[in-house]
Amino acid sequence: MTLNELKEILGDYFSDDDIKKSFKEMDRNKDGHVSFHEFLKANVN
Repeated sequence: MTLNELKEILGDYFSDDDIKKSFKEMDRNKDGHVSFHEFLKANVN
């Protein structure tokens, strides 16, 4: 998932800054995409 895709999903509920912060924390390998594995690691712990 890209930052823009995450904004499309959460944009009505969270600010751009909050979405960017969450994305940056989830994108552990800093490739500009959040993989399913990265998403799970960020949300299951």
